[in-house]
Amino acid sequence: MSKILKNNTASPVLIPDVGQTVPASGQLVISPTLYSLYAASSNTVTFIGNATLTVNDGSSDLGISSGVDLIKGLFPRLEYHTQAITNTTMGLAGIESTVVVAATTKKITIRARQATHTLKIANVVGGTATSYITIRQGNAYHLYPFRPDSPGPTFYIASTKDATVLEIEEWS
Repeated sequence: MSKILKNNTASPVLIPDVGQTVPASGQLVISPTLYSLYAASSNTVTFIGNATLTVNDGSSDLGISSGVDLIKGLFPRLEYHTQAITNTTMGLAGIESTVVVAATTKKITIRARQATHTLKIANVVGGTATSYITIRQGNAYHLYPFRPDSPGPTFYIASTKDATVLEIEEWS
């Protein structure tokens, strides 16, 4: 998806906090290396909001709200349609359980049902012993958005206590 600024006026438009100019009645294709600069630009948002500039995603012009969201990296918004809940009881403390995420998943939350259990989450087999993220007691792990063009990830999870119940919520 491209990020293109179209000038709706007959004069060049200088965007001061970015240091670039959109030519008169022309357009500027934003380089991906400058996306974060434009995302932080209040001048760009002002010019889009007052209709001096229109944002195009490479196929169509966007309205003000969607255009600002695209520039800020918030568009397209993911919509979640269905929720699946899975509860899995893990065995002994320190023994990894495998959680395979469906390819259609856009968002996932993983937590221990018992508020006194701590989880270790890794993305490789055996990672819970060496390279992992700690989900402290009473907290949850959230991952979103997933890339729609890639398969869902696999997680390897170990608990610090026996018989931990994993609560997994997946939205697609």
